[in-house]
Amino acid sequence: MDQETAKNLLSGGASLAVLMGIAALALIVGLIIGAVIAYFIWKPYTKLPAEFQSLPPWVIWLTLIPIVNLVVVILVVIMLPLAFEQYFKAQSDTSNGDCGKILGYCYLGSIVLAFIPCIGAIFALAGLVCLILFIIKLHAMAAKIPQQ
Repeated sequence: MDQETAKNLLSGGASLAVLMGIAALALIVGLIIGAVIAYFIWKPYTKLPAEFQSLPPWVIWLTLIPIVNLVVVILVVIMLPLAFEQYFKAQSDTSNGDCGKILGYCYLGSIVLAFIPCIGAIFALAGLVCLILFIIKLHAMAAKIPQQ
């Protein structure tokens, strides 16, 4: 093997190592962002009395597991507003409207539509906005629950 061939092999390996490092960093950042989102959804749900919780609170953390999160996100977004709705109906409080159901459905729809080529970024941005509004709605409802 001559010196030039060895140099080309090393430079190719170095660029591969850089790419793998960038991919690992992106994975870590993505997990951190996912954990923050899961925490912001988990926190208001834990304020709901246990008899009204339709899912165990730890299920929300399953959204961090790839492939599993495809099903768990749907469960969380559908079941959490229903749990809050049941609680507020039991308290005879109708001031929360649909308890975030429409925001959750819009989020799910936007995420599905985000896979459309060319215009998917618009739907992904809409999904992010819906997710933020959904989390804000959960926190607003949790603030109405008295401390136990």
